[in-house]
Amino acid sequence: MIYDIIGNKDLYTAMGDKYVKAFAFIEEAMKNGVETGRHDIDGDEVYANVSAYETKADGVYEAHKNYIDLQFVLEGHEQIFWKNIKDCKITKEYDAEGDYMLLEAEEPVVLDMPAGSFAVLYPEDVHAPGRAYKEASAVKKIVVKIKVD
Repeated sequence: MIYDIIGNKDLYTAMGDKYVKAFAFIEEAMKNGVETGRHDIDGDEVYANVSAYETKADGVYEAHKNYIDLQFVLEGHEQIFWKNIKDCKITKEYDAEGDYMLLEAEEPVVLDMPAGSFAVLYPEDVHAPGRAYKEASAVKKIVVKIKVD
């Protein structure tokens, strides 16, 4: 898991071309805005899901096998609860079509995610995004899906 602010993105573009494309999409969205929905960046190798929602007090923990999540908060403030998969209990077996499994996690690490922050979540990173920071609020978020090589 990586947790940082967009101002430090250049530290992570060395991880490969997929990350360069992901951060370029985010920067373009920051400058010119972006509509909600799916945005193809590099076919199924790299694409973005943009959503707008109200944060909530609870949520489900998920993990993926085929995609890395680069979750970037464009507007608003939320928290992501995180735990390593080896410390979690599976509650719904892996769904290959949806690329997710559901899990239970105790005593998670809480990532504070104000606008301009991002988290890179790998297959071993169980996460529950969209959690309210202090109280429910509106968030606009970009989740770039990066196919695992």
